[in-house]
Amino acid sequence: MENFVKLFVYGTLKEGYGNNRYYLYDCEKLGEGWLKGFEMRASGIPFVYYSNDPESKVYGDIYRVPWDKIVNSIDFLEGHPSFYTRTWIEDQLEGVWVYLCDYSRTPIVESGIYEGWQ
Repeated sequence: MENFVKLFVYGTLKEGYGNNRYYLYDCEKLGEGWLKGFEMRASGIPFVYYSNDPESKVYGDIYRVPWDKIVNSIDFLEGHPSFYTRTWIEDQLEGVWVYLCDYSRTPIVESGIYEGWQ
């Protein structure tokens, strides 16, 4: 029996991007939503981390993903735990895993939306 979890993705793992087609092609997209109290920064790729502004938010897709896929492939893609850190966010979106990275020296994406940030 496979164990499934919810994963919030906000960059190249989102629908329509290359990493989505490679890593999440066989996973169910549950919807989209906002993660509040977080900010997005970007420099080629996006970085999401906790914000000092509780109104700051990041937009992304929510997927139902087998736990084995996260541990065996997506963790590797994201460089967990040395680059991005897979973190459980219990109090939002009915609980989701998200990959966080504190890269505060890059420009902030005010909209919190990866598409069109450049």
